[in-house]
Amino acid sequence: MNKKYYIDKTELHDADGLTEGHLWKRIFPELPDFFRSYLNYSVLDELGDGETAAETIPVAVRGYDYETIKEVQAELAEMTWAVKQGKLNIEDFLEDVWIVLVPEYQNLSPLEWLADLQNLLEKAIQERYGEEF
Repeated sequence: MNKKYYIDKTELHDADGLTEGHLWKRIFPELPDFFRSYLNYSVLDELGDGETAAETIPVAVRGYDYETIKEVQAELAEMTWAVKQGKLNIEDFLEDVWIVLVPEYQNLSPLEWLADLQNLLEKAIQERYGEEF
């Protein structure tokens, strides 16, 4: 069975809320600036009563659930572009996004996962908006 994870400000948890150790200190310094700013508080506050990380796979943007990484890339690319263009407030963007680690990443280290996510986002942004981004 594949494990599903979510991050809060101190620990990496599995979908049942069990901690996988204090990985936050290893992950936090390597996050891109906008993720680091957002993840400075716990995503646990965003999960409703009885809602688990497993129900928000692979990434949740408030009000939307996605089944594929491609859908996530497209949505985040669009939101990031809107922030760059001044059409979306960065605080609103950060408040609306939280990350759930998905099974595809379970064999990667946290730093490998973050590097992969960053590469995927950059590629999705370039595909959608071109090199000028």
